[in-house]
This record gives sequence, C-alpha cells and structure tokens, in this order.
Amino acid sequence: MYLKKSKVLLYCFYRVTVGSTSTIIISIFIGGWRGMGYGIIGVTFFIGTILGGVIHSLLHSFLEKTKA
Repeated sequence: MYLKKSKVLLYCFYRVTVGSTSTIIISIFIGGWRGMGYGIIGVTFFIGTILGGVIHSLLHSFLEKTKA
C-alpha cells in the first residue's frame, strides 16, 4: 500500500514541478504586470513544491529510523 502511495506522491511532485516551471517560462513571454504576476505564482508553487518534497523525505526517513 505504501509503495503505491509513494508513487502517486512522486508523480504529483513531478507534475507540480513541471507545471510551475512552465508557468515561469510562459510568464517571460507575456511580459508586463500580468507576466510578473504569473511568474511570482509559478516561483511560489515551485519553492513550495521543493520544500514540501524535502520535508516529506526528511520526515519519512526519520520515521523509518524510529520504527526500526
């Protein structure tokens, strides 16, 4: 059960990372205030996704060590 949950979480992590990166790239071509707004949203999602992935991996490794 955990392996399936881990694969789904990893898939979602990659999807959000690619989505936020593409939003940042698209914002460069839009330009102006609107492009800057999309860029800030993309950067925020990207940073949140990376931090969430790091926190999840740290907590998972810590919890596995305490179980053993």
